[in-house]
Amino acid sequence: MNFLRFHLVAGLFVALSVLHAGPVPPNKPAAYPAWWFKQNVIPLLPAADDKPSPSWPGDYPVADDYAAANIGQLKHIATQAAAEFAAAVPGGAGTTIEILVNSWNPQIQNSARDDYAALNQGQLKYVAGLFYDRLAVFGFAGAPLQPGQRYPWTESETDDDAYSLVNLGQLKYVFGFSVVGYNFDSYSADSDFDGMPDGWELEHGLNPFDASDAAVVVGNLSNLALYQNSLGPGADPSTTTPTGLIVYSP
Repeated sequence: MNFLRFHLVAGLFVALSVLHAGPVPPNKPAAYPAWWFKQNVIPLLPAADDKPSPSWPGDYPVADDYAAANIGQLKHIATQAAAEFAAAVPGGAGTTIEILVNSWNPQIQNSARDDYAALNQGQLKYVAGLFYDRLAVFGFAGAPLQPGQRYPWTESETDDDAYSLVNLGQLKYVFGFSVVGYNFDSYSADSDFDGMPDGWELEHGLNPFDASDAAVVVGNLSNLALYQNSLGPGADPSTTTPTGLIVYSP
C-alpha cells in the first residue's frame, strides 16, 4: 500500500462518544496531539470502569492500531478536528468542512446509517483532505506532513487503493496534525494575488482564491481599499475611526 506512511501509535477513537473530555495526560507521547484529549477524541474512562491492562495512560483506554476503522470513527475525529479548528484557526474550519460535519448530525434522518461500515482509503483521504486544504491556506507544513507535501500521503495511488480498508493506526496518523502554537497571523500569503492576504480575507468572510472580490465596493470603498485602510468589509469609512496604538513606557 503506497499512499500512507504508517506511524502507528497507541490510543483509542470512540465513534460518536458522549463522554466528557479529560485533561491532557502528563506522560503523553509526542506523537499524540493535545487536542485529541481536549476535544474528546480519546475520552476519559468513567470512574466506575475498571482500568484496562496495560493501563497507559492511566484512565484512558488502550486500542489496537491494527483494528479496522469504521465510518463512524472517521466522523467522530473529523467533527472534533473541526471543533479544534474553530478554537484555534482564524476563520474556523471553513464553510466546506462545517457543511460536511453538520450533515452528520444524528438528528438528521439516516445520517448514522453507515457508521459501522468499514472505512476505506478514498473516504479517509476525501475528508482529511479538506482539513489539509484549509491548513494549506495558512502555509501549514507541520507533522505529519513531510517536506513539500500538501497531504500526508502520496498522490500516485490507483483506483484499487481507494477501496483498500483503513485501520485505526492510519486514521490516527492522518489526523495527527497539531495547530496549537502555530502562528497563523504571521502567514501573509495572497493566493489570488489581489493585494489582500489570505488570512485577512478568511477573517472577513471573503474567498482567498477569488481575486474579483478585491474590487467589490462596500459603502464608499472597495474591499481592497478597506484592507489598505485597516477596515473590514461592511465598515463605513465615514463613521469608522481606525484604532490607534498607544505605547506606554516607564
